[in-house]
Amino acid sequence: MPKSTSTRSRLARAGIATGVIAAAVLATATPAFAADVAVVLSPTTGPTGGGNTVTFSGTGVFTGSATYSGRLTPSGGSCAAAPGTSNTTTNVAVAVTRVGNDNDGSFIAPALPIGAYKLCLYNAATTSTTGTVIGHSSNTYTVALASPTLSPSAGPGGTATTITATGSPAGNTFIGTATSVGATFSTGACPTTYTTTGANIVATATKGATAATATITAPTGLTAPNNYNVCLYNGTAGTSTLIGTGTYSALPSVTLSPAVGPSAGTNTITVSSTNAFLSGVAQPKVTFTRDTCPATYPQSGTIVSSATVNRITDNKVAILVPGGVVLGTGETTATYNVCIYSGTGSTASLLAVPASYTIAPGLTVDATVTPAQGPAQGGSLVTITGAGFPTASDAVVSASIGGSPLTKVRVIDGNTLTGYTTAHAPGTANVSVTTAAGTKTATGTPYTYTYGITVSPNTAPTNTQPYVDILGAGFSSLTFSAAGGQDTDTHVFLVNDRYLPAGTGTWTTPPVTECTDVVTISDTEIICQLDLTTSLTAAGANTGPAPGNGTYTIEVVTNSTPGATLAPNAASIISSGSTFTVAPY
Repeated sequence: MPKSTSTRSRLARAGIATGVIAAAVLATATPAFAADVAVVLSPTTGPTGGGNTVTFSGTGVFTGSATYSGRLTPSGGSCAAAPGTSNTTTNVAVAVTRVGNDNDGSFIAPALPIGAYKLCLYNAATTSTTGTVIGHSSNTYTVALASPTLSPSAGPGGTATTITATGSPAGNTFIGTATSVGATFSTGACPTTYTTTGANIVATATKGATAATATITAPTGLTAPNNYNVCLYNGTAGTSTLIGTGTYSALPSVTLSPAVGPSAGTNTITVSSTNAFLSGVAQPKVTFTRDTCPATYPQSGTIVSSATVNRITDNKVAILVPGGVVLGTGETTATYNVCIYSGTGSTASLLAVPASYTIAPGLTVDATVTPAQGPAQGGSLVTITGAGFPTASDAVVSASIGGSPLTKVRVIDGNTLTGYTTAHAPGTANVSVTTAAGTKTATGTPYTYTYGITVSPNTAPTNTQPYVDILGAGFSSLTFSAAGGQDTDTHVFLVNDRYLPAGTGTWTTPPVTECTDVVTISDTEIICQLDLTTSLTAAGANTGPAPGNGTYTIEVVTNSTPGATLAPNAASIISSGSTFTVAPY
């Protein structure tokens, strides 16, 4: 006899109906957890302030009911029997949204204490006491204190620096549903609720356009060097809770020299400060990055390390710019942050406010200028050749010769530029070009400022004493003779054809007369009185007759001592502008 038949017979003899047994079996086979479907949460972490969207996915989660809800409960606890039977701060109801099919849904995370939670799903509204569990999460949702990215993460002490706090990873809505943000800076641990007492320095904070950003103004009370914990709260009430922390370093300010250089490096720059920021640091380490300098030496990321860092004093360090500091494709300039650390370990701290270093294409300047000479007064159009001259209309480019800037500089192409000279003392000089890559000076004295002068008026009758205005360059460095005649000071002479001082106690070819009472107006202008009532003798006496009618030349002579051998730069080179005519008007 089959076993099932025997069993039914025994139950019948005992007076128990088989239909009742079947109903009982069915009742015990379908408890609330029998339909419990496992779902997977994403993301698995979120901020204490909540407000972020969490999705879940399973198989056959929704089975046609019009109303669903959920509850976040500590991961070690069990799901409540119904959605409305518990509503504590650690067992919080959430509104569930069905996402277009039977398998997927989402909810907005509420504000929760730090901890791990699982999701319980119900087939009734959040307030229902009769709904049953239809699913739960197989993974947990961890609520943690946010660590937003601070930019910048360091700045000068005592300065109201603006800092942007951004949820990390990108888009993390760490502020949650809070309508305002409170912030303090502390040298100790961040209190769990907002407070302005003790080591907490109050800062101004403003919520951004989304719950993922906030703007903080560093208090002027921060002192350098110091590392501060930045404590962010969901408001400024005494009950406002901590929602995020970061680290901000108040550091000494530094000066970078030069602050610009060529792409691909290999040049040396220095970083200095009035603060002994390198005190106690035997071997500082330096990185270059286009990102924010981390508060401690970076163990990964887009950084370029300098292999050569020479500590000069407690206040100064020399750095070889590494070859990896380069322009990207299509870039004409780029800016890197120079980050100086106490070492290379993960706890090595940032020592100074990051300095900005700008690079541009490498620059070279040829030691030739066309033409190779021009008057000291300036005004000559010159052409300079080299490489790396920027052609963009807004590019940084200037040039000078001997320190005197060129005007109307125009870049013809990457290898040629033109400009007009300005006044410069007579003599030879080197040409320099400045771009965003820095300044490059050609050596070899490629340009000569000649001793040309311009005289106005350039005519007067004999037996008069007119004042004349002389334009040139380099006058401010000269000492003009007060006595006149023959001495080692500078004189202004009217000469006939040429002036020859060589001799023994006398002039071989004396000047005709002297322009006395010289007044230096500027480096490029002097005024003097020309004596046309008498002339100079070979012995230097002012006893000769008045100069006759004719065309003469005015020279500025740096040494009129008889017997002196004039160097090429001792007298002004004769030019058309220096002629002077003695004749009746």
